Amino acid sequence: MTALTATESINRFKVLTTSKSASDTSGEGAGIPAGENFRSQDLLYPLLLTSSNDVAELYQEQVWHFVSVMNQKAEAIGLAHTIFTDASGRDSGNTSTAEDIFRLLSYIATHKKPIFDILGEREHQLNSADGKLFSWENLNWPEDRQFVAGKAGKTTSAKETMAGVYKVRLAEDVERPVAIIVLGADNRVTDIRAIIQYLENNFVYGNVLVQDHGPVTPVVREGASIYQALEP
Repeated sequence: MTALTATESINRFKVLTTSKSASDTSGEGAGIPAGENFRSQDLLYPLLLTSSNDVAELYQEQVWHFVSVMNQKAEAIGLAHTIFTDASGRDSGNTSTAEDIFRLLSYIATHKKPIFDILGEREHQLNSADGKLFSWENLNWPEDRQFVAGKAGKTTSAKETMAGVYKVRLAEDVERPVAIIVLGADNRVTDIRAIIQYLENNFVYGNVLVQDHGPVTPVVREGASIYQALEP
């Protein structure tokens, strides 16, 4: 939502100077020193690929009541159970549900394709407005041919989270993009891979395959949620 709000509230060609307060933000950072200049649109890469808290803070500094704008956008696109209290997601007051996060992911994939495409890049390099080369690797998911795009998160209160789209084989030689949302995970990678394996072993276009000895029990930790494919 921070990326979505920034793209709709800040001119994408506006040059932003990283502030000391943003650079000193705790948690994941983009490795950008204070005083470096970037076009606003270029800062989406560290924000989305590395969960850069310093970039989130910098965006928040650019717009009056940035978090209020985030909440207004959430309400506008139907996120009925979502509340934002900061731009970086560090605050324990940020709350949402798997269904709301699916709605947000679907909205971005449909209406904000440039943001969705960034989430699927493995690595991105660019020059700052000052001519310095920066490179950011996608830390949301390990190298994996099934991964399409997605955003991970981790805080003490929320534990590990992931909202991603994966290529899932639901029939012989047929893969479909499926959105999988995991909240409160001890290990998001383990949970999501278990969900994908279960889907591939037990579903064909939404129909459960039942073995002779009865339904197959999913090996998925309680709390993991599966949502429908993004495409019909």
